[in-house]
Amino acid sequence: MKPEELIDIQLGHYNNHDLEGFLSTYADDIELFTWGKDKPDQTGLEQMHEKYEIAFRDKERNATILKRIIFGNIVIDEEYIKTGGGKSFTAIAMYELENDKIRKVTFIRK
Repeated sequence: MKPEELIDIQLGHYNNHDLEGFLSTYADDIELFTWGKDKPDQTGLEQMHEKYEIAFRDKERNATILKRIIFGNIVIDEEYIKTGGGKSFTAIAMYELENDKIRKVTFIRK
């Protein structure tokens, strides 16, 4: 599978609030970072499950890809994220893939 195909599948699950499908695209030992930090904000699927179970309660939440760069096993997306109450923000997500799973994500958010 091409890296961008996996990220598109992940995005589809995100926008459909399909928690189990969303988590199935990630490695068991996933690490989520905020740009500039040496240590991950979250590690493992259990922590992701807790975070996104809450996030997916917001049925207005969705993400749209504004720009994409593909560099080997790395996909960098500029994303427009809309949340409930008319709120929105733009973020960069750098996905690092390994064995057809997302192994590491680094977020940059304004």
